[in-house]
Amino acid sequence: MKRRIEMLGAGASVSAARPRFLRAVLVIAIALAASPAFGAHGIVGNWSYQHQGKSYQRVFTAAGKCSLYGPTGSKIWTYSYSVVDSRTVDVHGKKGRLRHVLQADGSLRIENQYTARRARIQRRLSGGTAVPSGELRAVGAIRGCTATLITQELVLTAAHCVCPNDGNRTNCSSRSNFLLEGASLAGDVLVHPEYGDKGWLRDDYALIHLDDPAYLVARGVTPIPVEEPFAAPKSGEPLTLVGFGSTGTDCRAPSGGVKRKDVLTTSEVSRAAIRFEGSRRSCPGDSGGPAINSRGRVVGVASWGDGNSSTYRPTHSVYNWIFSAPRSKRAAKCSWVRVGGATSHAGRTWCANGSYLVGLDLDGSRSFSAGDSPIVGRARCCEGSTSWGKCSWLELGRGGGESHSKKSWCSDGSFLTGFDQNGGRGSDHYFPVVGRAQCCEAQRSHGTCFWEEVGAQRSHQGWLDWCPDGTFMVGMDLDSVRSAGAHDSPVIGRVRCCSQ
Repeated sequence: MKRRIEMLGAGASVSAARPRFLRAVLVIAIALAASPAFGAHGIVGNWSYQHQGKSYQRVFTAAGKCSLYGPTGSKIWTYSYSVVDSRTVDVHGKKGRLRHVLQADGSLRIENQYTARRARIQRRLSGGTAVPSGELRAVGAIRGCTATLITQELVLTAAHCVCPNDGNRTNCSSRSNFLLEGASLAGDVLVHPEYGDKGWLRDDYALIHLDDPAYLVARGVTPIPVEEPFAAPKSGEPLTLVGFGSTGTDCRAPSGGVKRKDVLTTSEVSRAAIRFEGSRRSCPGDSGGPAINSRGRVVGVASWGDGNSSTYRPTHSVYNWIFSAPRSKRAAKCSWVRVGGATSHAGRTWCANGSYLVGLDLDGSRSFSAGDSPIVGRARCCEGSTSWGKCSWLELGRGGGESHSKKSWCSDGSFLTGFDQNGGRGSDHYFPVVGRAQCCEAQRSHGTCFWEEVGAQRSHQGWLDWCPDGTFMVGMDLDSVRSAGAHDSPVIGRVRCCSQ
């Protein structure tokens, strides 16, 4: 060994001193240098093609693997592939070599039988019309994608919109902002636990649990609910697709940030996918957008597509996951508590310790006293996160001024738990008067406060909360209108609701 080193140092021939195994390594290195690495090869990515009218996908990874996925998104096989040159690779299957050649037009020729196009995540609708003002207000945006407000605290979108690596849960965002009508609503991200496990972009779902209910900053926006599982779409059913972005058959026309909608007919529906065939489709910014049925409910989420089709992930197969996901801390157990005539007008607490009023069920009976209509039949109480602090009765006055004015009864940081109705008439039809309100301290000051419209119907029907989820009552505005019934005065015109 020492002699070889000396020979090399004296200018001896390299080949004379090189061991045979080093020659072999050099030959392999030269061969590898002549061929592109797996990760640098243009074939790496996702390719879609048609076979007997069905969509199939071949996914090439930078690790030298190729997987075939069927029309339902299920994996058929995975084999290794080798690089022949910058345009050609061979997949080594059970039946031998399967040659794949990149074409000049950007397509992929498979086994000299099929022509595949790159499959891309959905970003924009290629056609359709601008959504008129006031329609589909619950459809907003999230970091270059589309998303839908499905409850006041829950947003549905595609997992790949919050995960930088398409098809797996690596490095997914834990927080995200939902842009809705000029407001930015922040929340925690929850990605489907099986995203990408069963195939490329399978279970492509993500939720955003908003920190605060949407109605606090986007008043009047009604969520678009998710359809019940029993009403899953069928093949041949028209659905409305909604999203932001570019248009045109080549998806290159600028959008100007306009929200658009289009109605397409499903070509295939399974537990894994809702497919639409044809040139009218979603294009690369519309990801995460909803597919909406004729009942105005979300049935799918935009996932991916190619030049001939679009694929949405159906909600009927993940309905239980969507609504069993961890809820916001604001969610609480609510129940109706029987009140009745004496308790309505005798200054008693209606809600149990730690609970707060969010609504009432007013009865029109005058059985307690001639002037004490209506009676509070039931009170709607929701549990808070802690027990009450100090409780006190606040005098409102016997003349009705505080009962029927637009003022909060409880001070900052306190919430209503009951009130004492008085049969006196401050003015014609102003009965009952709320003589006192019991306010109990919470652990922190009020958050956002607003007046929530109630009206005659909700005043006297015991199935609707007055304050939205996560907020509690601090006062009321009583109206003297008798339109609801001869003895149903007053009507609760509005209630003052505050978040914690």
